[in-house]
Amino acid sequence: MSGLLQGIRIVELASWTYVPSAGAALSDWGAEVVKIEDTRGGDPCRYLNIGGLDPAQSRWTRTS
Repeated sequence: MSGLLQGIRIVELASWTYVPSAGAALSDWGAEVVKIEDTRGGDPCRYLNIGGLDPAQSRWTRTS
């Protein structure tokens, strides 16, 4: 998108949708975003099941 934040490194410790979306926006603007997640399962929102959507069918499901 834009190189506005080119050369800036962000360490993101957030979880649960809204705050991590800020990290995505910062990345879109050129920042290098390092997301730190819990080693016992990652971001809890990744496994949230709402409206009948099955996280296991997601293309973002962890393969390891």
